[in-house]
Amino acid sequence: MRIESIFAGLCVLLLASYPLHARGAEITVWLMAGEYLSERTYSAEEFRDFETRYPHTGIDIGAGEERSRLVLMENSGILGDIEEFRRDFLRRKGLNTGYDELTIRVLFIGWHNYPLQRIIDEAVVEGVDVVQIGSTWTAALAKRGVIADISDVVRPLEAEFIPAALQGSRILGENGYYAIPWSLDIRTWFYNSELFDEAGISADSLKNLEDLEVACEKFRQNTRGRDVWFAGIPTSGDDYSTLHNAMTWIWGWGGRVIKNDGVPGIADRDAMEGMSRYVGLAVKGCTPLKGADGKPIRLVDIETGFLRGEYAMVFIGPWVLGAIASAERPERFVNAGSLSGPAVSSGNIFTGGSQLALIDSPRSPLEEEAAREFLKFLSARGNPGAGLSPKERNFVELLRDP
Repeated sequence: MRIESIFAGLCVLLLASYPLHARGAEITVWLMAGEYLSERTYSAEEFRDFETRYPHTGIDIGAGEERSRLVLMENSGILGDIEEFRRDFLRRKGLNTGYDELTIRVLFIGWHNYPLQRIIDEAVVEGVDVVQIGSTWTAALAKRGVIADISDVVRPLEAEFIPAALQGSRILGENGYYAIPWSLDIRTWFYNSELFDEAGISADSLKNLEDLEVACEKFRQNTRGRDVWFAGIPTSGDDYSTLHNAMTWIWGWGGRVIKNDGVPGIADRDAMEGMSRYVGLAVKGCTPLKGADGKPIRLVDIETGFLRGEYAMVFIGPWVLGAIASAERPERFVNAGSLSGPAVSSGNIFTGGSQLALIDSPRSPLEEEAAREFLKFLSARGNPGAGLSPKERNFVELLRDP
């Protein structure tokens, strides 16, 4: 009886400890899912191949199953990089590269599904380790104790980043870093040269945002009867791009969302003037307020319409370059650079972007090391599907070879 009791006790101990050994180390990553172009299709074989290659990937963007699967496929590019990191990290540690040693679970969440509140409410509880955040969220998350100080990760690398990228990594007036830059969301103008020629508009005549209003009137007169618009700007309230685009006008006329003394400035005269100019493009018939389905327009709808020749100009980020390259007659789509308002010197534009942060939750020593190395790895790679690299070196190379 005594032997049986000892044996039973050993079995309980072994069963209790087994999951810890079998599971190995895990890192859970939340990334923001990008959009997908409606023209893009995938075969059943491509879906199966994706599930085989990336078994620890999921998506929760508040959409139906079919749309979620398409968005997941569209965001698959970063997953190969993540698997490369996992294997290389384990090799450097002298460990085998199987999932029994380290698993990186990736969940894509939606920009348009209240991600900031979700991170605040759920990230710590659900054991998330690394999360992609908007560059304006850092202070809110740090002050709530959701994300950890990662100055040891960022400070040795800070000279590599352009200053605008680092602003979103810290709290104003404090020395610590709570996030590391991943991508810059810089918006510039692209135009359809065929539609410009048809309307008799020279791109050289557009020097600032005020010039758009003059060019719009000329475009409307010379394309009367055509089902085309001068410009496309997002109007959907749940699309973060609406605010990003509007900020160029607000800032361009001297407005500020938050003034230097920390007081809100969005209702000040200059900010309201910039916003009225932005809305004025729709009021004057330069851009539609709603799409063909009667719903407010999202940036992905504008991108699709631009590639179809429905807009002469769009204000969009660098991710559109890949779509342009595969479009019909891509040479007609030209980057017109930045346009500023009268209160801003030429060439200065509003800059947003994404950061990567470490959730302040318990981890094993191996998981902690892997998570911090993972932050450095992703930041170094950048996220070409979402924006420009935040590294100074990459900007220099881009200027040499656009």
